Amino acid sequence: MIVVHALWREGGLTLWGEDATSSDRPASSDRPDKPHPRGEHPFAAAVEDLAAAVGGPAREGLAALSTLHLPTRGRVPMDSPELVREEEPRPDRGAVTLAEWRVPTLSLGPDEALEVLARLSAVRTRASTR
Repeated sequence: MIVVHALWREGGLTLWGEDATSSDRPASSDRPDKPHPRGEHPFAAAVEDLAAAVGGPAREGLAALSTLHLPTRGRVPMDSPELVREEEPRPDRGAVTLAEWRVPTLSLGPDEALEVLARLSAVRTRASTR
C-alpha cells in the first residue's frame, strides 16, 4: 500500500508517497542515533511505484528528488496515520521535531493535476461506498 501525498508547488502538483512494504524501514532495534544515509526518506515510494499506483498522467510526470520538512522522532520520519503496516513498529521515544528528508517526487502541470486529483477522488469515493 502506498499513501499518496500532494503539494502545490511552483504552479503545479507534486506527488510523493510512503510505501508500507518498503524494506528500507529502519527497525526500532536499528541505531536510532544514526540518521538514514544522505537524508533520504527510508520508506518513500519509488517514482515508478508511485506512478503505477496513481495512474493516468502521473505516469508521465517529471521525476525528481525533493527535500521536505517532515515530523521526525528518533531520527526517523514518522509514519502518516493512514499508513497501514503488517507489523506495528515498536514505539519510538524522544521528542517530535521537523527534519529535512529527500523523497522521490512526480511533478504535474495544472491540467494533468486536475485529472490526477479527479482520479484519486473517484477511487476514494468507490472505496468509501463499499
